[in-house]
Parts: sequence; structure tokens; C-alpha cells
Amino acid sequence: MIGDHENGFAEDLGAVLGFSAACRLIAVFGRQVIYVPTTPHPQHALTLLLGANAAARLCAEVGGQTVRIPGNEEFFRLRKMREVAELAKMGFSERAIAHGIKEKNGRSVRHIRRYRLAAQTLGLLPPDLPKAEEQGAHWEQLPLTLPPGRKKKPQGHPRKGAEKPKNAN
Repeated sequence: MIGDHENGFAEDLGAVLGFSAACRLIAVFGRQVIYVPTTPHPQHALTLLLGANAAARLCAEVGGQTVRIPGNEEFFRLRKMREVAELAKMGFSERAIAHGIKEKNGRSVRHIRRYRLAAQTLGLLPPDLPKAEEQGAHWEQLPLTLPPGRKKKPQGHPRKGAEKPKNAN
């Protein structure tokens, strides 16, 4: 039964639903309280999200109950640590990394330093990585990534249907 083991709730969900279905459930309903019906309807949100078989397994385990779906914060923390390690390998200082990703994630230099030390402990960074300040890397040089599926619009091209500037050929 989910929650009866020493594992966390996410691990129990994975054991019941399978890895992919558990990841989908956590991604969509993470950090929320949801009601799990005793019998899944074919058009129920859980059935549509997980598939009929996984939804039926979830309902068999916790049907008729209200459950809190974990947010899986540890996953995102480790992912952020990996991002900081990659930027540090590229030669960016803790201050440059913090300034460059502040808008996106609101991290301070202290957070970045903690992520960097954790990355060194896990072996993602060498302990004797040269100081980035000596390499001259600046936060404006940070690589910008767009969310999956979004493409950067080319600069200087008008939108479809928009008028061209008067001085354009």
C-alpha cells in the first residue's frame, strides 16, 4: 500500500504506477491535494493523464481517499545544482551565475556557493576548479536556454501580416 513503507510517497507511487506515470502525476498535480475516485471514469483527469491501467492501479490502492501528491523538490534542487556545476565548468563565477539566473530562479550568491560545493562533493566539479574571476567570464555571457518547444524569433524580421518599415526595401 502507498505510504505504508519506509519509502517516500513518490517511490511508492512509482512502484504502483510505474516510473513514467508517476512522473506525469507529480509533474501535473505535485504539491496539491487531490481526491482519487474508487473507480476511474474513462474521461477522468487521472485516467487521461496516466492511462487506464495506471489509473486503475492508483484507484485500487488509494481510491476513495484524498491524497497529497509530492512536489519532488529534491529533483529540482539536484537539477539546479547540475546547472550551476556546468556553468562553473564554463568559467563563470558564483556571482556571475547568481546574477545571470536571478531573474529565472531567484538564487543568491550563497545559494550558488552551496550548489557548487554540493556538486564538488558529488564529483560533478573538480575540487581545484580555477577561480572564474581570473578567467574573465561575465554574467552577460551566460548561455540562455528557452523552454522546450519555443524558438527564438529572428531579430529584424517583421511578424506575419505586420507592415514593413517605410525605409525597408
